[in-house]
Amino acid sequence: HSDPKTACLMVFEGDEPEGVSVPVIRLSHRLVSKGNKPFVVDEDGVRLASDLVTSAEVRFAVASALGRPAGDMFEPIVTMEKGASIEAPVITGKLLVAEDHAINQKVILSQLAVLGYEADLAKDGQEAYEMWKKGNYALVLSDMYMPHMDGLALTSAIRSDEAEKNLPRTYIVAVTANAMKEEEERCLALGMDGYLSKPVQLDRLSAILHEYASE
Repeated sequence: HSDPKTACLMVFEGDEPEGVSVPVIRLSHRLVSKGNKPFVVDEDGVRLASDLVTSAEVRFAVASALGRPAGDMFEPIVTMEKGASIEAPVITGKLLVAEDHAINQKVILSQLAVLGYEADLAKDGQEAYEMWKKGNYALVLSDMYMPHMDGLALTSAIRSDEAEKNLPRTYIVAVTANAMKEEEERCLALGMDGYLSKPVQLDRLSAILHEYASE
């Protein structure tokens, strides 16, 4: 397929690729494909049964690895060199991801890498706030529901510091499983600048980054 936004690497379990900046699916001899569950998603990422018999099963696994709805049916066949990205970065400043879920961390960092970015990772809102105070970040991608400090509390703390210390405004994007329009409006009203619903699609993530760069 000609669209590199569906890029994904498939390897046999035990073969650990180095320097790969796209999501990885591991083929497992120990995982048996049963019914409508040909793959599992756990703390190690996406594993697909090596006894797969249909291309649809591959596509379901690739959709999950790329953070797309499990029913997305698209052609996943594409090759990329190690470290390759699909577009030139449009943001020169540092990026910070605040996300407490291990799999979601891997997905968003992999998607950013495909778009040509490296990002620092905070595992909860409080850690993100401490990193932001020291890191001079241009953009923050924040989960909404995290331990210690949620996304809205993180945004409020950042905006308060910016106002008190006359700091340049940090672009903050909510990343949440709540796709309701009311949730988006609430996030924007309380000081966030953008909104992404999970599973995050690569084209929407790219569009958000370009929106920031155009301001």
